[in-house]
Amino acid sequence: MIKTTIILSILLVINCYSQNDKFDVSHGVSIISIDTLDEKVQEIKYQNCRFVSFPKKYSQKVYDSEKTYFVPDSATVSYINENIAKQYCLTSHRFMDNFYKEILNDDGYDKKALRKRYREFKKNDLKNCQKYENDINVFDKQLIGYINDNGEKIILIQMIDFREDPYQLKSFFKKSWISGWHGWFETNIRRLHFHLKNNKFTINEEI
Repeated sequence: MIKTTIILSILLVINCYSQNDKFDVSHGVSIISIDTLDEKVQEIKYQNCRFVSFPKKYSQKVYDSEKTYFVPDSATVSYINENIAKQYCLTSHRFMDNFYKEILNDDGYDKKALRKRYREFKKNDLKNCQKYENDINVFDKQLIGYINDNGEKIILIQMIDFREDPYQLKSFFKKSWISGWHGWFETNIRRLHFHLKNNKFTINEEI
């Protein structure tokens, strides 16, 4: 049985799994917990971080009920751990580069201002991003494996920086896919997709 254990709404104060775990929030968080021995999370620990891979039924519950799911094997998780920091900035840069190119072809935008921003992006983006590559290695990662509409195996990687944990969510890392909005969730959580076919990282599956 999978049950929803917490749904926090903006500006509400509620209990968090126990009567004593109360906190005031100006954000929102939705946590659906695995509550059965039949749904085991696979955990792999590395020197600086942890990976958890969620089981198929649970992934279907929290992500997309229409998709087919799989659990990533240890060799794939090891590859992700070894390469995600190396490829993070290039992946982010490629995504934003494609974004600028697309909107520059849209007549609804100020082309002069966009071209200026695009030049600044090309000049500074990779340099600025590389400052954070080492941080990626210490983020804990949650994984959901699924097959997309093209029949391709994809792993959704949710990277969570628990070095600051004001809402005490680290204790839910192994048993809940952590979702939220505003504040900490925008600065401390990042997502990538990993394509098993070509060992490539993307944002939103955009090659």
